[in-house]
Amino acid sequence: MSPRLLTIVPFIFFLGQAHAADPTLDYFKELNKNMTRIQVHKDVGEPKRVMGSGVVIDVYGLADGSEVSIVWSGSEGNLMYVSHGSTTLVK
Repeated sequence: MSPRLLTIVPFIFFLGQAHAADPTLDYFKELNKNMTRIQVHKDVGEPKRVMGSGVVIDVYGLADGSEVSIVWSGSEGNLMYVSHGSTTLVK
């Protein structure tokens, strides 16, 4: 029996839906504290990363390379605030 060449094919998995473009800052300015985390994820997609301990911070990338952070009071909690750099967009 002759040896076989093993080919490894890399796969990339993405969370959530694929989106054609990064969300704009204007979208995040329209968020309000009555929205759920599920609503935001459905509207704009999954964040590029999630951080936090006790609170959950969804971080989204913008086309200009900056980031928007949405802070939640837990994974199923209420929207606490939205920030872009040092500017608070929703309190």
